[in-house]
Amino acid sequence: MAGASRNLNELPKFRDGLSYLYVEHAVVEQEAKAIALYQLEGVVMVPVAALGTLLLGPGTRVTHAAIKALAEGGCSVLWVGEDMGRFYASGTGETRSSTHLLRQAEAWADPKAHLEVVVRLYRYRFPEPLAEGLTLQQIRGMEGVRVRDTYAYWSRETGVPWRGRNYQRGSWSAADPVNRALSSGAAFLYGLCHAAIVSAGYSPALGFIHTGKQLSFVYDIADLYKAELLIPAAFRAVAEADTQIESRLRQFLRERTKEVRLLERAVEDLHRLFTLNANEDGEVYAADGARPGALWDPEGNVEGGWRMVVIVLEKVPKSLRGELSRWLLEVQTGVFVGKLSATVRDLLWQKCIEKSAGGRCCQVWRTNNEQGYALRLAGDSTRSLVDFDGLMLVAVKNAEWERMVPRLSSGVNLDNSLDTSRGLNP
Repeated sequence: MAGASRNLNELPKFRDGLSYLYVEHAVVEQEAKAIALYQLEGVVMVPVAALGTLLLGPGTRVTHAAIKALAEGGCSVLWVGEDMGRFYASGTGETRSSTHLLRQAEAWADPKAHLEVVVRLYRYRFPEPLAEGLTLQQIRGMEGVRVRDTYAYWSRETGVPWRGRNYQRGSWSAADPVNRALSSGAAFLYGLCHAAIVSAGYSPALGFIHTGKQLSFVYDIADLYKAELLIPAAFRAVAEADTQIESRLRQFLRERTKEVRLLERAVEDLHRLFTLNANEDGEVYAADGARPGALWDPEGNVEGGWRMVVIVLEKVPKSLRGELSRWLLEVQTGVFVGKLSATVRDLLWQKCIEKSAGGRCCQVWRTNNEQGYALRLAGDSTRSLVDFDGLMLVAVKNAEWERMVPRLSSGVNLDNSLDTSRGLNP
């Protein structure tokens, strides 16, 4: 219904999504509830609700309808230079409850609370806890030593010379390869942190260490991960070869983002800045329907693996397939795959039931049982699930079954009716 309020729980948790997608020399159009990238190689469908940040490079054109679909999916859009070399502009993500924004504003406006957040931001940069009672000046001095040591360490490890940070906005080519790699990677990191901040309901402008810019808080949060994520990736990319550095850097950043679980940690770190109890957010605001997604979903977590979901649709309205394309990737006609929380998975299944119009629906997802997955069916009278002491199997009513029905109902001994060469005799 036009104008009806949307259930924000349908949006994937930010950590459940894809980190980022960099696109250049393409036309971005809306396709159903997703977006389509038109390139020379073909048309690529992108499920926007599962994407954290879309980075638009040179040669891209995007339609108004595509931007609308991206905004509705809670995906941040950033306009950057070639290979993410510069950060030009950004859009906004999904608007949610102002609870976290108010906390951030209160801490920013109160001098004592502001200083406490600054100290926390510095402390969070260190892999090990710092001693209590250190002054801000002492922590800043330790941070300076840590950063210098990090650059020196990766220079020794990779053999890439390090002569200090040097970046001139107006003279990109004047910087050495490792400095260009650091600058390119920073654009990615800013985009990812920007998406996390907006997704969690905070303001990217209200910074605590950095102030006075529209992305001040983005810079604050990005600094938490530079030594762990960006610096190693930049030195590794340059060490391999001095050509195509940016493309290799993007690959390393993807790998490191997964290794350090950045999507999962980003929102948690944001909440830790403004609360003393790590569980406070989930307990106090659990009843808030407009609140940002929780940091984890007890029903969706699977030890040692992703929460992959597969949905197969047959003979359903095209509009239903279009709805699913917002969250999932349609790899073949009617076959959708993606990574979802338990809440979104169940909501999508309910949507399939309501809008299938007599078509067939099947949903499979990974879970922690003996089989390693669970499944459910709807709309197919020839197939049903049968529980064999916890082992879920599929019973099919096919032609062979129909020929056997009279014998089954009459109680005839079937032992002599078996033909091992072709199954059951008619």
